[in-house]
Amino acid sequence: MLSFLRIFATYSKNIMVRSFPISIAASLIALLTCLQATAQNYRTNLAGGTGDWNDVSSWQVESPNGSNNWIASATFPTSVRNNITVRSGDHIVVTANLTVDQLEIEENGIVTVDPAVNFTVANGPGVDITVFNSGGSFGFLNINGRFLLNNGATHSGLSAANCTFSAGSFYRHLFNQTEGVVPVASWD
Repeated sequence: MLSFLRIFATYSKNIMVRSFPISIAASLIALLTCLQATAQNYRTNLAGGTGDWNDVSSWQVESPNGSNNWIASATFPTSVRNNITVRSGDHIVVTANLTVDQLEIEENGIVTVDPAVNFTVANGPGVDITVFNSGGSFGFLNINGRFLLNNGATHSGLSAANCTFSAGSFYRHLFNQTEGVVPVASWD
C-alpha cells in the first residue's frame, strides 16, 4: 500500500500529498483566529467621556481573555462577542442598529439608544443585559429608539430609576415560547 501511495504521489507531482498538511494547518489557524475574535471581552475606553458604539476607538478588547490585558480594539462589540462592559462614568451612544448579548452597564455607566435605531438583546448564555442597581446607585439605559428583547433573552437590574423609554420610543417583546419579563422602566 505504501508503494502505491509513493507511486501516486510521484505521478500527481506530490500536489495532494504536500498541500494537504498545509491546508489543514491554514484551516486550523483560520478557525482559531475566528474563535478568538468571537470570544473576546470588550469594555468601553472613554475615561468618563462619551462615544459612539460603532466607533472602534470607544472600545478596548481583553487579549487574551482572562488576562486583564486591555488593548485598543479593531472592531466594536456585537452579540457574537463574549462579555461587553460599559464602564463606570462612560456614556456610549448607539447610533446604528445593534444586537447585543452579555452586556453589563456598570454603576454610573450610560447607554443611550438614538431615535429610529433598533437595539436588540439576543438570548445567549447567562444574563443578556445587566444594568447596575444597588443601594440607590445605578447604571443607566436610555431608549429613544426601539428596544427589542428576543425570545428567551434575560435582563437584570432594570427599574424606573435607571431605565427610561422616551416619548416616541418602542419596546418589542419578541417572546413566542415563554412569557418572558417586560422590563421595569420609566415610560414617557
